[in-house]
Amino acid sequence: MQKLPDKLSELIRVGLEDVRKAEDAADTYVVDMGSWHDPPGCRRSSHSTRCSVCMAGAVMAFHLGVPADEEKMPRSFGDDSRIRSQLRALDHCVWGGVGQALEEIGAIDNRDDLPEQFRGVVISDYDSHPKMWHAELNKLADALEAAGY
Repeated sequence: MQKLPDKLSELIRVGLEDVRKAEDAADTYVVDMGSWHDPPGCRRSSHSTRCSVCMAGAVMAFHLGVPADEEKMPRSFGDDSRIRSQLRALDHCVWGGVGQALEEIGAIDNRDDLPEQFRGVVISDYDSHPKMWHAELNKLADALEAAGY
């Protein structure tokens, strides 16, 4: 199990890298932002032969070493509140919830502290526009890094 970065910009980049790995391993994984890490047959799985993963689920698979046949969600990492928060932060980022993500990992005390440039961020739907989704999250990671997050 690899340690996840503390800064949201770096965490998003890890998530994007791991989503690309899931896309490349299409025989084992299917990217579904409505899943966590859901193997075939799991009640939440969107696929009958592949493990469904969102961005956080891809991180579980490729960074945290969760096998494709195990059902996991952030609360599955009960002993490590930091990992739980980081995975939930990634889930917020999938749709542009920057304030929630920064609050989740303790980078801001509350969403009122969120810099104006990160209010109202909208990220395209992965299923409809995966290339645009990747580009928008990369741009968000760049902006967060420039702002010190």
